[in-house]
Amino acid sequence: MLPYFFVFLLIAILGLINNDASSDTISKNKDKYSWIFIFFILILYVGLRHQVGGDWGNYLVNYYFVTDTLSEYLDVHGIRAVKDFSFVMINRFASGINGTIYLANMILAIMFIYFTIKFCKNNPRPWLGLLILSPYFINVVGMGYNRQAIAIAIFMMALIQLEKFNYTKFFLWMIFATTFHFSALFMFPLGFVNFFKVKKTILVALVISFSLIYYFLFHNMIKVTFVNFFSIGYSSSGAYVRALMSAAPAIILLIFQKRLLKDIKNILIWKWIAWLSIITFCVLPFIPSTAAVDRVGLYLIPIQVFTLTRLPNLFAKYNKSYYFIYLFIVFSYFIILSIWAYWGSFSHWWYPYDNILFKLI
Repeated sequence: MLPYFFVFLLIAILGLINNDASSDTISKNKDKYSWIFIFFILILYVGLRHQVGGDWGNYLVNYYFVTDTLSEYLDVHGIRAVKDFSFVMINRFASGINGTIYLANMILAIMFIYFTIKFCKNNPRPWLGLLILSPYFINVVGMGYNRQAIAIAIFMMALIQLEKFNYTKFFLWMIFATTFHFSALFMFPLGFVNFFKVKKTILVALVISFSLIYYFLFHNMIKVTFVNFFSIGYSSSGAYVRALMSAAPAIILLIFQKRLLKDIKNILIWKWIAWLSIITFCVLPFIPSTAAVDRVGLYLIPIQVFTLTRLPNLFAKYNKSYYFIYLFIVFSYFIILSIWAYWGSFSHWWYPYDNILFKLI
């Protein structure tokens, strides 16, 4: 498990070196060479992993399936081939140039890490944001659920546009996200939370257009997605912990919203995500399949970065108390990483961490 802790501590050290804990830190003033370095390390860490993650076998099978002709693949997979179009095309590209699953994973890792860092740098204390995402989002989601990990990372890019009230770019990013994992469609309604700021004619046109497009082109896929997500009759043992990880920052955000949201243009979007995080945690005891809710709840992970990177600002006036809050958050996520690594029900699928570079060395 040492590589997981090494990456976590590396991010923490780079954050401290770049004075990330400072109350007047602005992401654009960060050392670009540190970001280039961590980007390079993370894409090797995620992209060249070997037999790491619970779904490694499934993705290996998917890779070899796409080496068949496209018509054969469509005959076998049908709706899924269209639903995961971008994922399929990346695998076909890798196999088409006599690459391996490692090339496909490397391409996916470059996208995943780039979008993740881009979102972190859109918030204060971006190194803290990256550290917050490291224990679960990068290690578990990024190296376990390839398709959904990319979809969530793209969703983060869409949120950046939504904060600027750029609805066109938001929906374009979201459409792109659905071509990796169709569960991203659950987050489309966030684009309409500010409908009072949009002319009613534009709103009606958008709703009708998207409804027609989804009905005529994707209604079968939507049906399959809903059935898969809500008819699964099993529970995810860590669902409550993961839901709490988003619900706790959401509660903090709602309590201190006047101070934490004072520099945000689109405050409604984060209020909605906060409420969704709390609701997700509250409904878990009443849902027969916590695993289904857990997978949808992954899209709420950005609330952790958004809230906790701003939390030290609440204590900026108290003799640099924000440094202690910063370190407390770092320590908390170190504990989360430790609990997952040593006591997680399925963490054995990530152990031991292996990388094809280790074999070359």
